[in-house]
Amino acid sequence: MWSAASNVYSRTDDGNALRPIDDYGRQFRRVADMRKWFVWDGCRWALDHEDRAAREAARDLARQLPSGNEQDRRFKHHSLTATGISGCVRVAETDRRVSIRATELDAYPEMINTPSGVVDLRA
Repeated sequence: MWSAASNVYSRTDDGNALRPIDDYGRQFRRVADMRKWFVWDGCRWALDHEDRAAREAARDLARQLPSGNEQDRRFKHHSLTATGISGCVRVAETDRRVSIRATELDAYPEMINTPSGVVDLRA
């Protein structure tokens, strides 16, 4: 969501990448060595096919950008283009808050995630 605090973001792909990470970062992971985005579906980290959820988050936040003056309108317009959205997602994928390695996905092999909760195989 757009807020007064969001004005600290630069009008660049970097600024646009920080917005979805700040607002949606807990829901996304970019597995660097797999070159894939994953999204939390409420039970597990699911593959984000074609980066749809990541792109939709970027698009959603770009729609909320202010368009009060000509500079705002031009930046919002660019942010909503395919180039702007792709740039946002490409820059976001290297942010340490969302970028992980595949080995981190199963950091606790003795624990299994099930629909009714986590089962600890050691117990």
